[in-house]
Amino acid sequence: MAVAVNEAAPIARFEFGAGPLRGSELVLYRSSVVHRGGVELETLQLAAIAALRVAFARDTRRFAWGIGLVVAALFCLAIAAPLGAWSTQAVADLTSAGGQGVARALISFFRVIEAIATFLPVLSLGGALGGAFLIVRGWQGNTTLTLSFGAFERSYAARGRDPLLLDFADRLSARLMSPER
Repeated sequence: MAVAVNEAAPIARFEFGAGPLRGSELVLYRSSVVHRGGVELETLQLAAIAALRVAFARDTRRFAWGIGLVVAALFCLAIAAPLGAWSTQAVADLTSAGGQGVARALISFFRVIEAIATFLPVLSLGGALGGAFLIVRGWQGNTTLTLSFGAFERSYAARGRDPLLLDFADRLSARLMSPER
């Protein structure tokens, strides 16, 4: 079977540089769209595509989790010093009273609280860094190309506002609207 050269030549190509599809690419041919990855190959016929949608959206859920994590980190940092001072004072009071039995158990309890209060600033720093990461990722968002077929959809997401994916979608849209598809 002979294939004409112009049918086998790609019209447009988009490579995913980041995100879950990193290392894969979308290639638009005259009658199909091919998604090639490291271990997968999927060919989608243009004639079967019912609709095409491309949109940029920020990840508000990830953004909200990041803000919550930063607020929790600041709260932990704010209570660390007073909690440590309070537990140290309680241990000093119980030790000076020279208590036995229950007082010894309370001393151990307040020592644990003191150790936790000492660790809270480190935990706060980790929470603040993690929250900042989530805020940045949420604000960065994704550009998603969605191809709708009769019974299913295929979505291809690129990190951030990606003008190259928008250009690819524009070429694909023009190809879908062409009478010879």
